[in-house]
Amino acid sequence: MKTTLVASNSRLRLGVVGTGRWGSVILREASRVGDIDLVAAVSPSAPSKSFPIAGVEGFADLAQAVTESGIAAVVVAVPRSESARAVACALALGLHVLAEKPLCMLERECDYLYAKAREVGKVLCVDYTYLFHESVQSLLPASNAERTPTLELRVNDPGRRVTPADVVWDWGPHLISLMEAFGLMKSNRGEVALAVEETELSCDAGGWTLTAHTAPGRTGRLVLQSAEIGKKRTLRLTTAGGTRTVDLLRHTATTSPVRSSLQRFTDDVRRAGEGRGLASDENMTRAVTRALSAAAI
Repeated sequence: MKTTLVASNSRLRLGVVGTGRWGSVILREASRVGDIDLVAAVSPSAPSKSFPIAGVEGFADLAQAVTESGIAAVVVAVPRSESARAVACALALGLHVLAEKPLCMLERECDYLYAKAREVGKVLCVDYTYLFHESVQSLLPASNAERTPTLELRVNDPGRRVTPADVVWDWGPHLISLMEAFGLMKSNRGEVALAVEETELSCDAGGWTLTAHTAPGRTGRLVLQSAEIGKKRTLRLTTAGGTRTVDLLRHTATTSPVRSSLQRFTDDVRRAGEGRGLASDENMTRAVTRALSAAAI
């Protein structure tokens, strides 16, 4: 069965690969996006699961899901060690892909996946969720007008045991993508893209700290704690105009960052179908992969 870009009513037929903790979040949020027909969930255990979303069928195999459900796109939400392979499989089957971060953990995998997306003419995006938070979006215009020397992402997740790899690959992509969005990886005149020159991962009694440096005076810092003081996630941005702090756990019901990211992906697929080019996060994802590969243990 040949899949079409979108259904005749311009709604995107979507599947979700991975039905674990984050995959379940994607399933719930995707079912609330008006331009999406969520029709398939793919994982080895999916056929035996019952999904509380009308019209979603479980498949153990992605190729079978393509043939039987006619999906045109997937969200890949699998463990990081499986992500590159799952995305490559989806692209080979002719699907547009929104991948949960990290897309991959090696630069050569990044090169291959974006080359494959261009070869088959499909959209490949990565879900850097916090970029779609309404408060983060409200700060972007100010950051573009003012030099941004430092950015700190502070996370407290009580009761969760994290490894160095969790810090780097689960949370590090948020840090690097925010640094890129807020201009810490651009020259003062905004003309030159800067690479992360150094990454440092350290641990003390308070938790883990991942620090990334670009130009002198440009620093991004992720502080991850697990103290029993309640769950907190904040972004602190320092510009020439002062310091601003954003609570990343607060957003309105209609502006869920996950839902906004899914809507952006749907819009990108529609633009591609209209011949207006393929949008992707390639430059940002390359920066994330390069920086975090250097920090990985």
